[in-house]
Formats: sequence, C-alpha cells, structure tokens
Amino acid sequence: MSRQSGVALCAALTLAILAPAAAVAMPIVATAVTAPADVAASDASGVNIPNLDDVRGDITLPANGSGGSSLAWISSDPAVISADGLVERPPHGSDPATVTLRVTATFGDSTATHDYVATVTPAPVDEPLAAYFFPHFVGESTPDGEEIYFAASEGNDPEEWMSLNDGESVLASTLGEQGLRDPFLIRSPEGDRFFLLATDLKIYGGGDFGTAQRPAAARSWCGSPTTS
Repeated sequence: MSRQSGVALCAALTLAILAPAAAVAMPIVATAVTAPADVAASDASGVNIPNLDDVRGDITLPANGSGGSSLAWISSDPAVISADGLVERPPHGSDPATVTLRVTATFGDSTATHDYVATVTPAPVDEPLAAYFFPHFVGESTPDGEEIYFAASEGNDPEEWMSLNDGESVLASTLGEQGLRDPFLIRSPEGDRFFLLATDLKIYGGGDFGTAQRPAAARSWCGSPTTS
C-alpha cells in the first residue's frame, strides 16, 4: 500500500468514526414486560435451599426473590425449623423430622405461594475423641504423589501414625491442574460433616512454582511470541 493510499484510508476511517450518530441505523429491540403475577410465582418457586433433603444445621431463608419479590416464610414445625431458618435437630436415635416451609412471594399487588419440604437429620451421638486424622500428599516426584492420602494416629498419640487404604491415594483430581496438595480439613459445627480443601496444583511432569504463582494473564502474556 502506498503512502497516499494509507492516508486516504485513515481519513475515510476517521470520517466514519466521527459521523453523526443519526446517520447510523440503530435497531430497536422491544423489551418484554413480565406480569407481576409471573414474577411472584417465579420468585416463590425459585428459592434454592441446599441440602434440603438432609438438613443438619441452620438454613438461609431469603427475604427477597431474584425478581424483586418480598418473601415471607411459615414453618409447619417451628420447634425444628423456625421461620428464620434456625434448626433444632431431633435427638440421636430418633427418626428424621419432616418440615414444610411455605413461602409467600409478594410483587406489587400479586402474591404466590410455594411449599418446600425439608428433612432434618437427627443429631449425632456425642462420642469422645479417640485419634487424629491426617490427610496429606506425598510429594511431586511421582505421578500420584500430588493426590490425597489418609493416615490416622495410633490411639491418641500424635507421634505414631498408620497409613490407611493400604497406603494408596484416596482422592485424585481430573480438573484444573489435576493435582491436589496441602489439604485442610474442616469439621462442621454440628460435628457430623467434614469438608476437605486442597490446592489445585501439580508440579510433577514439568510444572514449576514460579509459573504457578504468576497470575493467569501474566502467564499468557509471558508465553506469547513477540513481533517486530
């Protein structure tokens, strides 16, 4: 392209950018208006309450729906689940308790109701602690080293340990970096649920800590070829 052609092209692009907005045809998109009754019905039936079939602790009963409705709750058994979501589990050895939570959604002059059925699991037996539990990984020198292994103390002695699962890994990852390191175990306040967190990182096979600690955007930029 000659210099004169380049100047002409830049001038044409500049005129196009600076052209009045009225000269550009803009499509008009009609926005659908949802009826208040439909908003209320959607908000009433659209509440997400995790683990409703196995309730073991307090639950969140929201005061507002995603569409803007106000939500009011009524419990069929407030002694087990209150209208505020506070949970009192049945004693150990008894049957699970079934509680119906009815929500009324109000949007404008429209209202709608929906029932959510919750199953509350009995409380666990209160037993004395007997040993320590140790989730861990074994290193990055083997393909399965960055997986989760389990061990337990021999009695209440934190200096004597035995491997579980015949020394084989128990948990492996197929997501992200496909490695699991630095596990951290959390016990729920209720005492009968445990949550295991781990770092998504795998060094074996060519990884390195410098790359792992760099933000994704920086890794992408540093790995891109340069042009002159």
